[in-house]
This record gives sequence, C-alpha cells and structure tokens, in this order.
Amino acid sequence: MKGGKMAFKKSRITKVLTFLSVLLIGLASPAWCAQSDYDGYYAGTFSGDDNGVWIAVIDSSSSTFVFLTYSTDSDDVDLGSLTYVGESGGIGNYFTASTEIFGSTIDADIDSSDGSVSGSWNNLPAMGTLTGEKDPVVNFAGNYSGNVAGDDTGTWTIAIAANGATSGSFATSSGSGDVTGIAHPDGYLLAVAEDTINDVTIVMFGRISGSRISGEWEADDNSSGTFSTDSGGGGGGGG
Repeated sequence: MKGGKMAFKKSRITKVLTFLSVLLIGLASPAWCAQSDYDGYYAGTFSGDDNGVWIAVIDSSSSTFVFLTYSTDSDDVDLGSLTYVGESGGIGNYFTASTEIFGSTIDADIDSSDGSVSGSWNNLPAMGTLTGEKDPVVNFAGNYSGNVAGDDTGTWTIAIAANGATSGSFATSSGSGDVTGIAHPDGYLLAVAEDTINDVTIVMFGRISGSRISGEWEADDNSSGTFSTDSGGGGGGGG
C-alpha cells in the first residue's frame, strides 16, 4: 500500500508468483484444525491515504497466511504474510509488521461468527482502514478470451471460478504458456503468465466489467503492453 509507480522486476514478479501459487493451494485445501474458524478466502477494500482492494487466504493446516493488495490509485501491488496474534471474544487478530514491497503494517480483526474483517494499515505518514468478508462469491465467473498487444502480440483465454480462482493460457508471436490468477469480487484481475519457451514471467493486471476484461501486462524481460477481451465482448463471462 502506498508507494511509487512499480516496475515489475524479476524479484517482485517472483514474489507475486509465489503468492498466487500458495493462494490457489489454500483455495483448494480448506482446513479443519486449530484456528480453523478463520481458515478461508477473504477479500475486501482499503481506504485512506491510498485506496484499493485486497485478497487473503488463511489455511492453518499448511501455515498459509498470505495477503495481497492492489492500489487503484497508483496501480501498485504489494504482498505480505499474516501472523496470527490470538483470539478474544470470537475475534481473531492477524498482523503484518512489514509488507514485502512497500513495508506497510497491516492489523486485521476477523469476526468468527460471520467472517467480517475490519482493521487498519499504515505506511507512515500514510494510513487508513480496511474492511472485507470471508469466502465472497464473484458474479463474473465464466470463460473469457481476447488479444495481447504491445511489445508482443497474440491471444489469451481464461476461466474464472465462482470463488475467483483463475486459470488459462496464452499464445503470442514469441511464446506461449499457462495463466494463473485471482479475480477480486469488485472486478479486478491479478494473474501471472509463464512463457516456458523463453523462460519469461509476465504479470497481468486487469479490470472486469460485464463480459469484458482489459488491463496491462509487464514481463521480467522489460517488455510490456495491454490485453483485452475481443471487441465482441470476450468469452461470455459474467453472471
């Protein structure tokens, strides 16, 4: 949260890719053990001196406590690992002392009775609040396809599940590979594409509106561009 315009160098792309792989494992593997009242997929928004959306997964069986934010003000991404502090009166507290990229502090409370989330963030002098919910349902699940433009050209296709888990593939003039990501209930897409032919990793940020997705991509070889659904409305996702 709150930082300068971010260039997606390889180290940062690797962190995002690691986050996504862990997050999808968490989505597929709910746990029933210690702290299990808080296990699940969470999504919400943050506001204040910076504004945007966040996604988190908590899976106590695999010690997965990850948190990712996307600033709608600056198009920056940040991520961190949540620490379970304890529970009081059915409220579980999770804390991040310093996120990976911008060093923000996250302090979140989860109500075990309904999964609602409230809390605060700060990266002094910037600060604000956050709210969210457990296991939200996205209303744009479906199949989408479109074109890649910019330093490379081609096509892509993805499927978004009801819980936001996203998977697909792409093929361009220089390479091809798989796409893995997460869709936020408010209509944002974060995905990573792996060009296995050229050993290149691409981060994709997009916005979902009805049956259309549009956004930007940046690769760790410093190439970049845009992606969008076909002019006819893409693959007919949405609900």
